[in-house]
Amino acid sequence: MKFKTLLLLVLSLGLVASGFSQTLLDPNQFVNTQITGPGVYKVEAGKAYAFDGRIDLTFEIAIEGPNNGWIKDDPTPAVLVNTPAEDGTSRQFFEIKEGGSLTIKNLMFSGVHSNGELVGTFIANTAGHGYTAENVAFADWKDFAFRNQGEGLNIKITDCVFINGVRTTYSPWGGFPMRMDVAGEYVLVENNTVVNSGRLLANSGPFFNATVHEIHNTYLNSTKAGHEQRAYQMIQANNIFYNYDFIGHNPSGNTYDSYFTTWNYFHDAANDLDKISLFLGSNLFYRDQAILDWFAADTFEAGLLWEHAAVDSFVTIDDNYTIGTNYADYDPGFTTPPGNTAAIVQFIDEYWHPETQGEWPDWRIASPVTWNADGLPEITAWPPAV
Repeated sequence: MKFKTLLLLVLSLGLVASGFSQTLLDPNQFVNTQITGPGVYKVEAGKAYAFDGRIDLTFEIAIEGPNNGWIKDDPTPAVLVNTPAEDGTSRQFFEIKEGGSLTIKNLMFSGVHSNGELVGTFIANTAGHGYTAENVAFADWKDFAFRNQGEGLNIKITDCVFINGVRTTYSPWGGFPMRMDVAGEYVLVENNTVVNSGRLLANSGPFFNATVHEIHNTYLNSTKAGHEQRAYQMIQANNIFYNYDFIGHNPSGNTYDSYFTTWNYFHDAANDLDKISLFLGSNLFYRDQAILDWFAADTFEAGLLWEHAAVDSFVTIDDNYTIGTNYADYDPGFTTPPGNTAAIVQFIDEYWHPETQGEWPDWRIASPVTWNADGLPEITAWPPAV
């Protein structure tokens, strides 16, 4: 009897503590004035929550919306937006500092500010001990949805949708779903969809310090597909790369015009094979025929599947199915294809032939969030047409 009484007391205290740790955010107040300490912060479907610039996190928080299934199919997600600075420039949402961590679930970040400016980076980690994104949509940014510059942390990005990571210029860079200047210790990138990006993942930090698992992701339209991985264990499997590295290669010797595709390295891994475990298998690669036709008629070259031309781990559509290899030139047969290939081909042509450049060809899909005449954000194109 005493045990049951004690158990009930413990459970009751746990429920009370849990209740105190959860806060429902008010959409009529800036988020910055409400997130002032650790805890779980809730947001409601169909409502927009505005930031007044960047929040510096030195404590652990979670922001959670209601779970209405996959975020891509949720017609009324909670939306987080930011406000421009006094000089009209865009502003970041979070910087995770020492002692901080961030978990976000079941919501949308929009980088479109009320004056049309696009956010550079949604979330940066400089010294925190981890971040997790689960079932989150990120739309419209120029540089990085996530940027990690800290060591000794876990990173988990799962079931997320990234749309329009594009610098609205003739630039093949920027637009990362995540840039890892340092990879941390364990990185999981699983079951995500990226539509229109300048780059993919990158890690230019310490050599062979991380376990990186990149599995079951779909990447549509990547200007430069660079992964620069330094992992001592890297698994890149069961991913679809559609119109990958579509800007191609200029054989001029310029490093930034060179092959820079789905896995590469700047440190000579061949001399350290006893330190690494690498599996790159069961991935599918496809480019729209209109893109291949452009390169066939020009002196520039389409990007490689890997950085090094000597690497050959592929079967083509005419070969027998082989377990563990990668597949080139297979059309995945999307029910709704990207549909913006003509604008991409125009972008390629004007990028390599700047004398033909006019107004920048916008190869993005419609932004999910727009601002109305009253200066309020509205969801106008979600679920996305892709």
